[in-house]
Amino acid sequence: MAKLRGITKHILTDVKANIRKYEFHIEDGTQHVNAQKLMKTHKDILFCYYWDDIDEQSHGGYTYPIERSYN
Repeated sequence: MAKLRGITKHILTDVKANIRKYEFHIEDGTQHVNAQKLMKTHKDILFCYYWDDIDEQSHGGYTYPIERSYN
């Protein structure tokens, strides 16, 4: 299972913030659809970190960020 984590300004600036508040396991290949839904639901999310299956299983760094589209 891949992983998606929404990041807010609060998470970036408050050391006591729960960094996993908007973290979900998703099916690999659905990251952009799920990120779009998450950011549409939670307007305070600035971007999402995404881990593909391999990086999630190996507990590696995130695969790439998914930025909010302002178009």
